[in-house]
Amino acid sequence: MAGFVVSPNTLRVLWHLSTHGRPQLYVTHAEYSLAGPLNPNIGETIWSAFKTGGIATNFANLATTFEMTGVEVIDLRGPNNPPVASTSAALAGTGTGVGLPDQVAIVVTLRTALTGRSFRGRVYTIGYTVAEVAADGTITDPAATTATNIVQAMKQAMSTASATMAIRSPALPERPSKPGGTLPAKDFAITPVTTVEVRDRIFDTNRRRVDLLRR
Repeated sequence: MAGFVVSPNTLRVLWHLSTHGRPQLYVTHAEYSLAGPLNPNIGETIWSAFKTGGIATNFANLATTFEMTGVEVIDLRGPNNPPVASTSAALAGTGTGVGLPDQVAIVVTLRTALTGRSFRGRVYTIGYTVAEVAADGTITDPAATTATNIVQAMKQAMSTASATMAIRSPALPERPSKPGGTLPAKDFAITPVTTVEVRDRIFDTNRRRVDLLRR
C-alpha cells in the first residue's frame, strides 16, 4: 500500500456533519500558497466564516436530524501534520419535515477552468427533508439552490483563510488504457474551482452511506 505523498500547495478541508446521529464527511481540498505552518485558528476561521455568511437561512430545507458540526484542516504539504479543528458550535437543520435517508444526496459539481475528469469534483450533499422531493420524484428548485449555496459558502469560507477551493489531481504513472495502449504519466495538479452547480434534478445515492446503515 502506498504511503503518504506530499501534495504541494494543498490543504484538505474536512467538513464534519451528522445525520440521524451518524457521522459523515464532506471532503474538499484547497490551494494554499502561504509559507510556514498553518495558523492554529485556521479551522475556526473557516467554520466561523461559513456560519456567519448567511448560510443558516438555507438550513430551513434541511431536517432537524442533520447538522454540520465543524471543520478540520490538514496540511498536505508535508507528512504527519495533525488536523487543525474548529472549536465553535454546530449548525443544525431547521426544516419541519422528516429527513430523507442518509444515502440520498443532491450532487453538487465542482468545475475548474480545465476539462477532463481529473479537473472536476463532486460534493454529495445530504440532510434534506421529504418536502424537497417534487411530485415527480425529482429535486425541488429550493433544494437545488440550497445545495449550491452550501457548497458556495464552503468555498467562500475557505477564502477567508487565504485558501482557494480546488480539485486535487494526484500524480499518476504511465498506465494501461482501455481498450488498449498506454496512457502517459500525469503530473500532480491542484486546480482552483471556478463554478459550483447542481447539474440536474435527479437525486443520487452515496453507496458508502448505505454501508454505514448496514452496520
